[in-house]
Amino acid sequence: MVIMEQAVSLVAPAPLPAAGGAAVAVALVADAMDYGRLRAVGLLGPADYGRYLREAERQLRGIDGHGVAVHLRVLEPVDYLDYCTVRGLRPGAPAARVAYAADPQLAGEPFVYAGQRMAQLLPALVDDHLARVRLTVALAELAGRPGARAAVRVAERLYDDLLSGLGEGRHRLLLRWARAEQRQVVEHEACVAGGRRVAGERQAEAFRALLAAGLASGARGELLTASTGPARSRAAPCHTVRGWRLACGGLAPLAVEELRVLLARLPDRRAGLVRPGCGPVRIRAGFRLGRGSGVSLGAGG
Repeated sequence: MVIMEQAVSLVAPAPLPAAGGAAVAVALVADAMDYGRLRAVGLLGPADYGRYLREAERQLRGIDGHGVAVHLRVLEPVDYLDYCTVRGLRPGAPAARVAYAADPQLAGEPFVYAGQRMAQLLPALVDDHLARVRLTVALAELAGRPGARAAVRVAERLYDDLLSGLGEGRHRLLLRWARAEQRQVVEHEACVAGGRRVAGERQAEAFRALLAAGLASGARGELLTASTGPARSRAAPCHTVRGWRLACGGLAPLAVEELRVLLARLPDRRAGLVRPGCGPVRIRAGFRLGRGSGVSLGAGG
């Protein structure tokens, strides 16, 4: 069956397509300040952002009730205005919002509306949007680079080895790398319970892609983890912090003293890794992440 996709503006809705394999694309403003900026450049809609959200929710639920799949993306002002400038579109025109909603350039599978109320929908949509942006950046960095495919395979193995080695519990991962003028930082959270991994698939994909980009480009940086094991008492859980150095197309475990020095230089990043008031923190050395975990920068794809 051929899937038909048509872009729909919540403010100036296009006619609903026939149900049965149809999909519509909708760009949703996810922040009150962003809504004000977009109205300033001609976006039509209620003056009150709260009313905009109520009308958006009503229309989304109506479309979903017709059995039509709704593919959502965030209508982000800077990106939207750049999009309009490049394509010669007037930002206030419904046609511009329609084209932006259905733009195929944003990486990853679409975010599909599942009937959520707006209070639950917006945080999930924003989180998904940030992951798709990171994925887009990573894919652009990998495009045409020697060793890109090998780097993707290595990043997937490293991610698997990392979670297997960290074991049961909740794990916050922080990856940061720099190369020339480019700097990337990505955080990701995953849980391992009963041998099963629970993590946002898009967020995990973006994390692995940015790791692959760092490996393939020969960037220098760090991968830090903060792990909380399964609760065994009412006492505040203990967080275990480990680290690896990213360099020369691979990850090497950091010793305890190396990690202490690194964390002392990055107090803001440590605060983001281990939230205040979350119990004692233990510093532990990283562990070896399997064999063949490096990328030959001169290798072909």
